[in-house]
Amino acid sequence: MKTSVWLGAAAASALLAGCATKPAPAPKPGPERPSVVAPPAPPPPPAPREWQDLPLTPGDWVYGRDGAATQALFGPPASEALFILRCDPAERRVVLTREGASDRLEIRTSSASRTLPATARTDPLAYASASLPASDPLLDAIVFSRGRFSVEAAGGGMLILPAWPEPARVIEDCRG
Repeated sequence: MKTSVWLGAAAASALLAGCATKPAPAPKPGPERPSVVAPPAPPPPPAPREWQDLPLTPGDWVYGRDGAATQALFGPPASEALFILRCDPAERRVVLTREGASDRLEIRTSSASRTLPATARTDPLAYASASLPASDPLLDAIVFSRGRFSVEAAGGGMLILPAWPEPARVIEDCRG
């Protein structure tokens, strides 16, 4: 009887094996999906540039006389001056005037910088003016600055001006 149980068990397992479902076929590979690549990180912002590295303000210097006074005007051709150096010979003072009303002017050269109190005017145009004795060392710093100097008015932009001969001539005129 053991043999018949054994044969019965073998037959039952063969029947059960025949009833088992076939494994599902492996899915066919579909078209390759492009891999997602993260965009490159933006470059870091440029380091702040020093005034010496900024481009010169567009324009030219013009030297001239106005009565007994001499002056050097800077600006684009056929427009109002952006900056003026004027000699007041009677007072032996150099007046620095910049477009834009402000109560101070900041002057930077390659060897010095100083903030000057200024008088703001709005008629006929907005200008700020500061006055220095002709012997002031800041004027020498402007003349001998390495190719440029800057003038900034509070609340206004920075002018980067070339250190050309015209300002030096006005300063020398004032020193007599």
